[in-house]
Amino acid sequence: MKRTHFIIGATLMLAFSLTGCTADSSSSLQIGTSIQPSYTEPIDYAAHRGQQQLLAVDGGSVAYTDHGTGVPIVLLHGVPTSSWMYREIIPQLQENFRVITIDFLGYGSSDKPEGEEEVYSPRAQAGRVQTV
Repeated sequence: MKRTHFIIGATLMLAFSLTGCTADSSSSLQIGTSIQPSYTEPIDYAAHRGQQQLLAVDGGSVAYTDHGTGVPIVLLHGVPTSSWMYREIIPQLQENFRVITIDFLGYGSSDKPEGEEEVYSPRAQAGRVQTV
């Protein structure tokens, strides 16, 4: 679990440093316009995908989960993975936090535009996280 925390923290720091975003807990996250039922650990990827929603961003639609209440925690995946990697810890975290996972554009259940390298750059991906 400690390694997972390091990876999550390093990913968030990268996203914040690339976009100039700060970890200000007073800012509100815009995704999740309706209260979602509790996330249940899925038996397969189709069940995970069934718990995701889509958000239109520049370049396409991004798949995400948004469950629980309280202080938000945004779990960002590495490359080449997806939010699927967090399926076992979301149920525990949502008991005390609002847990948001995002499939970056090009990964998991998100759109995969072809031929647009800039769409997949770390700066572009971090910018999408900031707009959420």
